[in-house]
Amino acid sequence: MVKNLNKDQFKNLKEFFPVESEFNFVMRKVIFPYDYVDSITKLAETSLPPKDAFYSGLKGEGITDEDVKHEKKG
Repeated sequence: MVKNLNKDQFKNLKEFFPVESEFNFVMRKVIFPYDYVDSITKLAETSLPPKDAFYSGLKGEGITDEDVKHEKKG
């Protein structure tokens, strides 16, 4: 549903993130290592798993270096 909206329609969110770079950061889709998380203990890990852990068997693809850099910022 959010894809149907343009950035100007996120008025409340823009109040919390008035700086354009911060707003763009929070608007970006988050990646999640679905195939990697096969037990509840992995959800308790406090560091980002390695890049290859984000490979999706369903999609048959991994993530980009840019995705990794973005996740490390968050």
